[in-house]
Amino acid sequence: MPTMPKLPTFELPKLPFDLPSFDLPTFDLESIDLESLELPALPELPTFEQVAEAAREAAYIGVGLAVMTVEHVQATTAKLAELVSAGVEQVRAAVTN
Repeated sequence: MPTMPKLPTFELPKLPFDLPSFDLPTFDLESIDLESLELPALPELPTFEQVAEAAREAAYIGVGLAVMTVEHVQATTAKLAELVSAGVEQVRAAVTN
């Protein structure tokens, strides 16, 4: 069985304050009155209609971006086809002369 290499040791720095000490197994959770704790007010959750509207807008944005991408690819393809055709015509003209 391979042996583990000896790892370097280090000491944690001293904290600028003392941590309270308590014995966790004897810590009495029932002595804490949870009802006396003041919780912050929770933000109002969006309604189903608001979530549906946000999802619909996100879908419209996604479809719009997809359409713009397809149009850009088509325009780029047309330009590339024109450039290749012009290059082929120049090569044909050079070969026939």
